[in-house]
Amino acid sequence: MSGTILDNIVYGQKKITCFDRILDVTQKADLMETIDNNPKKFLSATGENGAFLSGGQRQRIALSRAIMKDKNIYLLDEFSSNLDSQSENRLIDNISEIMANKTCLIIAHRMSTIKNADRILFMDNGVITGLASHKELYASHTLYRLFIDSQNCFK
Repeated sequence: MSGTILDNIVYGQKKITCFDRILDVTQKADLMETIDNNPKKFLSATGENGAFLSGGQRQRIALSRAIMKDKNIYLLDEFSSNLDSQSENRLIDNISEIMANKTCLIIAHRMSTIKNADRILFMDNGVITGLASHKELYASHTLYRLFIDSQNCFK
């Protein structure tokens, strides 16, 4: 990640993107505060390998880039691991609309990240030990229940 914030959001786009679409995506990725707090806004430099950005800001830019592609399948690997729980909840609520009617595989250690998942695949030491909704797993899978309870997230 280098160049400007805008360069990184539209990276890989094959056609010119409408600026309204860029604004919508950055708002959904909860990136507007970062942009508004920089004097050059979208043209602010990210630094070599994103050195001028926090981990959470880099994750939001990467998420913006993914959403810009408007695909039917998304793979989000620890996409909110550098965010506090309040920011993560806001981000998940924002992107839920975008992810509706799409396949989204979310890899997460923080259980609150998957709160809206239709189905949860639970692994223990590399082995799939559960595949069901949160409600079903919580009722029937002891280790899953322990994870949920230990993280004090949702029941």
